[in-house]
Amino acid sequence: MVKYEKPEVFEVKATRCQRCGGILLSEFGLKNGMGHVCKRKADAEAAAQEIDENQLTLFGDEKEAENEEGVI
Repeated sequence: MVKYEKPEVFEVKATRCQRCGGILLSEFGLKNGMGHVCKRKADAEAAAQEIDENQLTLFGDEKEAENEEGVI
């Protein structure tokens, strides 16, 4: 009769990417909540949404901008 050893039980820390929903196992992914590719894309999207201080917008509130500059 063959005796089998008790199988080893272990845990794997994993989470889902906040951006694409993929399974993350890496330390980077667990720490940031998204993988390196999605993190790079999210950072690029956030930078693109950020308005430069020298940039004028056509649809912004002009009075609010003037108040910030102290013109009014």
